[in-house]
Formats: sequence, C-alpha cells, structure tokens
Amino acid sequence: MSARREALIQAAGAVPHETKFKWQAAFGQFDIAKNGVISVEELRQVMVQKLNMTPKDGEVENMVAAVDLNGDSVISYEEFELMMVAAGRGSSAGGGFAYVVNRLIRMPEIAKLISAEANNFVHNFCQQHRGTFTGLATPDVTAVAQLPAYYDAWQIFKEEGELMMQSSMLLWGVAQMKTFEPEFLEEMNQTGILDSFLRCLDYPAFIHMMYHNAAPQSDQHPGAAEERRPQTPCGNGSVQKRLAELDRTLMQLDYQRNQLLAERRRLVGCEVDSVTTGSLKQQLELTQYREDVGND
Repeated sequence: MSARREALIQAAGAVPHETKFKWQAAFGQFDIAKNGVISVEELRQVMVQKLNMTPKDGEVENMVAAVDLNGDSVISYEEFELMMVAAGRGSSAGGGFAYVVNRLIRMPEIAKLISAEANNFVHNFCQQHRGTFTGLATPDVTAVAQLPAYYDAWQIFKEEGELMMQSSMLLWGVAQMKTFEPEFLEEMNQTGILDSFLRCLDYPAFIHMMYHNAAPQSDQHPGAAEERRPQTPCGNGSVQKRLAELDRTLMQLDYQRNQLLAERRRLVGCEVDSVTTGSLKQQLELTQYREDVGND
C-alpha cells in the first residue's frame, strides 16, 4: 500500500459521520444499478440527466480511471470515499469526479437555504403589513368585498418577493433569471419547501396567509424562520464565523434594498415583474406534470 493511500485511509477515519452520510447518499445516486459500484455509464448518466452537464469525449472515462485504484474500471465505495477525502485536502480541486459529487451534494443544502430566505421574507412582510388586514373578516375572497389596500399589499408582496428571490438565486448561484439548474428544480419539487411562498403569489392564497397572520392569537407567521440568514456550509470555524457576520449584514441590507427598490420602481411607473418567481413556479409545475405523466 502506498504511503499516500495509507494517509488517506487514516484521514478518512477522522471524517465526521454527518459528512460520510452525505457521501454514502451521493454514492447511492450514482450507483444506479445498486450493485455497489459506479460504472462509466452511470456517472455519465447522472452528469447529463441530473446535473445538466455535457462531458467531453473521454472525460468520464478519465474521471473513473483517476479514482479506480484496483483497475477494474468501476468505482467501489472505498475508492469513492478516498477520492472525497483527497478532494477535501486540496487534491483535484475545481474538477474531476469529486467536483461532480460535491455539486450533487450541495443542492439539498442550497434548497433549504433559499427556503429559509423566503421564510424570513414572509415573516418580515407579515409583521410589517399585519395592520392592513386586522379588519379582514374571512380568508374567502369571494365572501366579502376586497379593499384596494389588500390588492396594494399583494402587489408589494409580489414585487419585493421577486427581488428577494433574485438576490437569493444570485447569492447561492443556482439560477440566472429564468433558468434554473435541473438538480435544484428536482430538489425543490421533491421537498416542496418553497410551495407555501410560491402559492402566495396568487391573490386568494396571499389573503388566506394574511388573514391568519392578522388574527389576534397570531404573534407571527406560522412556520416563519428566525430573522437571520442561514449559515453557509463551511468546515473552517473562523471562516464560518466571518461568513455568518457577513450574511447577517447582507440579509438586513438586502431586505431594506428590496423594499426601497420596489418602492422606487412603483414611483417611476416601472413595476417589478414576477420574472424569477413566475418562471420558478411554472418550471416546478411543469416538472411535476412530467413526473405525473411519466414523461422525462
């Protein structure tokens, strides 16, 4: 056994169980045949279908060969784990199979982070506009006349929500206005963690939310997150602390900026269109439809 491999095996013993659990789950997604190994074709299939990547000729074969320690042309979990340990120590940074794995692993985390951003926005909005809906007698929009102030608040919610989503997508790097990474859409569709926010882009659902928020027994929006930006995953303690400080400041600035920008756009007669939120909602609905009818 080479000294480098022995060092990697020893380092693997120090990897936290939570990290190893993520690696095992990722290995299972690549091991499509469920035979305990990853083949060239399985890796290529995940890269193309799940990650929307276009590998060059011979690229996937080279990825497997670089990790295949016993020369059987497939990757066992042991080889997979040693690869991830090596990547964590700076080997093959920025490319290779480990890069593909990390890209797959990060989507559930990023989906939760963006959902937390949306929850923070909804919580802040509900608290700020709660007084507008204190006289609302029912959440049924067909039962009573709707005041112009309700429609105004809904329009503000859509505009500020659009700017919030644009900022969040930019912050976490999963979309460009109307285009979203396939694995991000898949994660959102499977978990439904943005459904409550996206539903409120429709007026009846928005009124239902504000009615319950304005009820006397309601101190805050149900399910709202604490008013802070979620932590960015990072293994370095000092870097994690600094990131948390930056993210708290950015969250406050982003919320204020989105409010001011939306108001300014209204004053100059250039309202914010629901480009990102509308496209996200439409693409999630299309993805769900394709799954329901079995059309990939």
